[in-house]
Amino acid sequence: MSRLSLPMRFVSLRHFALLFALLFVAGTSSVAAQSVPEESIPELTGRVVDSADMLAPTTEQVITRQLKQLEDSTGNQVAVLTVESLDGYAIEDYSLAVARAWQLGTSDFDNGVLITVAKQERRMRIEVGFGLEGQLPDATADRIIRHEMRPRFRDGDFDTGVRAGVTAVVQSIEGTYEPPETTSDGVPPRVGGLFALILGAVFGVLPAYLLLTGTAKNGLGCMLIGILFLGFIPLVGTVAFFSGLGLVLFGESVFAFLFPLIGVPVALIAFIWHLVLILRSDDVQEMRDKFQEGETIKRDLKVGWLHLPASMWTKSTVVTSSGGGFSSGGFSSGGGGFSSSVGGFSGGGGSFGGGGASGSW
Repeated sequence: MSRLSLPMRFVSLRHFALLFALLFVAGTSSVAAQSVPEESIPELTGRVVDSADMLAPTTEQVITRQLKQLEDSTGNQVAVLTVESLDGYAIEDYSLAVARAWQLGTSDFDNGVLITVAKQERRMRIEVGFGLEGQLPDATADRIIRHEMRPRFRDGDFDTGVRAGVTAVVQSIEGTYEPPETTSDGVPPRVGGLFALILGAVFGVLPAYLLLTGTAKNGLGCMLIGILFLGFIPLVGTVAFFSGLGLVLFGESVFAFLFPLIGVPVALIAFIWHLVLILRSDDVQEMRDKFQEGETIKRDLKVGWLHLPASMWTKSTVVTSSGGGFSSGGFSSGGGGFSSSVGGFSGGGGSFGGGGASGSW
């Protein structure tokens, strides 16, 4: 039998049930991003556009001076927008549309930030341009919303809440902001990291192990059918695993965010390496032939770092599959352009890709 044959035999019933359960639990429905029409986007009239009249004039003046000083010293552009209502749009879609239309930041550095507050929906978001995602990552933006803005908003003090949010954003860009370890309504990052670590092990490490052992037992066809069932679940789980590991070890320091950047590619290389070892191993092929001929396998087998116990080769009830396929839709979004000289402030051509964080109060 060829090593690269595609047998119809898949895995034992218990393995199939486990894989199906993983797919069922992790499966979610995707919702396409809404397109916000140009007429729904406010005009850029200054660094603070208070369309919902949530801020006092003195607050607008203080924030404007603060953000002008930031732009004069660093070139980074930050703007604040309040709106009465989102008119049914998700704040992520609305904020991204406004940021792209206003083109905050510069085309060379994409160094813009937009703080959006929706009064009626009680929602807020910090939208971050590509060039500032290093200084203001999503986790920090979320911290600013939850710790600096939300408590003050819940007390009805929008002036202080917006000023605190703006100050934290400026400090984050300048590298001086230190988010607290915990917030009044949050959890320590290491606790969240432990949860992500466990979840990633279940949805990343375990499926990868099952795919490799299933391939050793039944051939490459098992791997292909397993990928068909699981899709991107193991990859997402691997990202969660290394992200959680980084948070558990380093909290929210920069070293924590290096873990998925380094760990995920290394894990993928290790997985592919083990797959090649399995497909090229004479010992694995010999055991597979004996197994399919009904002989009893009595010895364990090691392939790379994998230890394949003899019990894995025990005869068990199997299921068959005729295969199938699926396709995944995609989405694309385009940004418009908008500039204004009114109020002495205009966007410089920056672009946004949806980075940032959202919250409510």
